[in-house]
Amino acid sequence: MGAAKAALHHAVAYLALALAERGVSVNCIALGSIWSQGAREHSPEELQRFMHDMVAAHPKRRLPTVEELAPVAAFFCSPAAEWINGQVVVVDGGQTL
Repeated sequence: MGAAKAALHHAVAYLALALAERGVSVNCIALGSIWSQGAREHSPEELQRFMHDMVAAHPKRRLPTVEELAPVAAFFCSPAAEWINGQVVVVDGGQTL
């Protein structure tokens, strides 16, 4: 996974520089584990095991929902983010710490 993450960081930086003249900003939102519809498709036993392990390891002791993370994406689409370019923003509640 380390190589894939590094490649993503470099791709964001390269594209941000290459497209800046055209007024295009390139940023990345690096999410941690999320409570989503996909998690609900597992059997109750699998889901319980998964949730116990993930929640126990998470600093906030819960997983965020998609609805809680959507405002971050909305921010990057807003005029307030005009001068943010080439950034990888980690939005994981401290999970990677």
